[in-house]
Amino acid sequence: MQWNLSPSKTVVENRPMVIAPRPQTFVHAHPKSYTNEILSSIEAITTQKAAYRIFLDAFYYECGFRPWYQHPDFIEGITPHTLNAHVKGKNKQSFTEDEQKVYVKYHAVMNALPNIPDMDKKDAVFLVGRLSGFHTLNRAHHELGVRAMAIYLERLNKTWSPERRKQAVMKAFTWLTGYLSYEDAYSNEDETRVFTDKGVLGEYDQFKIPENIDLDDERQIEELMQYVSF
Repeated sequence: MQWNLSPSKTVVENRPMVIAPRPQTFVHAHPKSYTNEILSSIEAITTQKAAYRIFLDAFYYECGFRPWYQHPDFIEGITPHTLNAHVKGKNKQSFTEDEQKVYVKYHAVMNALPNIPDMDKKDAVFLVGRLSGFHTLNRAHHELGVRAMAIYLERLNKTWSPERRKQAVMKAFTWLTGYLSYEDAYSNEDETRVFTDKGVLGEYDQFKIPENIDLDDERQIEELMQYVSF
């Protein structure tokens, strides 16, 4: 069908711009969401320590060292005689010079040292022995800061029964830390103490070099590198 309207009568005009109503924005928040950030930072530190332990394990292996569970006797099912090798001066096996390069970290690293570019004993002292921190890295899962512990206990508290259990744990926590509530503990940003299998300790750094150590002293370097070398 044709309407036969005259083009000259056509009027062109701007259509008004219609803006759709702005959708509502909802922001979710929880008053204790910051506790997740505290736990996240703690777990990141634990993961970093575990990663460094793996790094050092690989380094020792490439230097020629083999831990007790990789000894041929152990693989064949023979009980090793080094059950207390990590206890100072107890049950240490006697090795030949060649065996030391395989079964003692210090000797393995020293044997490989000439093959590691640009590395000398003053570098190696940070990779094997006391200053490497290796002997404490396996303690990462036996340590937890007071703030993180308080958060975990508060959350566990919601799942516990009977009520007397909750009260008992809270009493113990108060005795150990001095805090009357878990929230008081994790809200204190200055709290740096750590729960360990040796009690609640002050802030400490396993990689901190003791003030009485002279890294220019050859004798001290030797002693530090041979510290818990099995």
